[in-house]
Amino acid sequence: MTEPRSGAGESTPSPADRKRESTRAWRERNKEHVVAYNRLWKQEHREAAREHNRESERRRKKRQRAIERKRERGRAYYAANPEHLRARMREWRAKRLAADPMGYRAAERERMRAWRAAHGEQVLAANRARDADDPSGPRERSRNYYRRHAQDRLAAQKAFFAEHPEKRREYQERWRRKDRWRRANGLPTWKLHRTTAKERAVNRFAADSFFAKKYTRGEIRTMRLGPPTPDGLLAEFWRDCDRARAAHHWSQNPKLQERVRAAMGEQAAVDAENARMDAIAREVNERLRRVAPPRRDHGVNPPTPLSVLWQLSSQQGLNR
Repeated sequence: MTEPRSGAGESTPSPADRKRESTRAWRERNKEHVVAYNRLWKQEHREAAREHNRESERRRKKRQRAIERKRERGRAYYAANPEHLRARMREWRAKRLAADPMGYRAAERERMRAWRAAHGEQVLAANRARDADDPSGPRERSRNYYRRHAQDRLAAQKAFFAEHPEKRREYQERWRRKDRWRRANGLPTWKLHRTTAKERAVNRFAADSFFAKKYTRGEIRTMRLGPPTPDGLLAEFWRDCDRARAAHHWSQNPKLQERVRAAMGEQAAVDAENARMDAIAREVNERLRRVAPPRRDHGVNPPTPLSVLWQLSSQQGLNR
């Protein structure tokens, strides 16, 4: 029993507490002496030591039975009143979270870490046994669970984001950062789409066939040491990749489309103005062009061609 000090707000240990602490400290300082004394006493009082051990075992079993009975009563009460106990647990957690949010979250993480460290192998063994009995696998069970509790999960998510707006902003910023990275690398935006059972079966068979295929050593050697891919095929592949990235980048950037359309409109206006000015220039040139008058015929014989003069000179000996 402890009483607070007057005016200090601190507790003073009782005589029993001081004696208990003194005994514990003495035993800690004289461990070897205590061990030797107990060993000597057991050798000299074997029957008493055995009776003491039997009594200790009886008390231990009695305590264990009491603990088991209490656990059974707790399980029975929990099975009979699950909603009441869940409400009490939620209220208790809400009080702790309101009193110390950071401390509560740290304590929960530490508790879960300790529990996983202590029961990790049991959970893995239970999961393996369950997966062996259930051919649908954990993914199908997870899909079924979310399909059955879609509204509950959506309401819980909305409540969590309403209570922690900073988490919502952090999630949105992380998604936007990933989406910007995908766009910069020419990748499509991540989306979910529904598939039929037949499509899922075909995709599953194709994936199993691809990943389960075994290649022989000769095939692996051929792939490693075989002829390289032709440059033409590689160039065509990279051109197709660039075109696909460009098309996707164009389709996912409305601002870029607006800028290109505006630039095309400006260029069309410039081309139209140039065409108008060319038409005006041609019309002006037609009006101002000076045409040479036709040559007059003065009645004089036209000059003799040079080829005829050369022929005549050769006949008259003028070339000598």
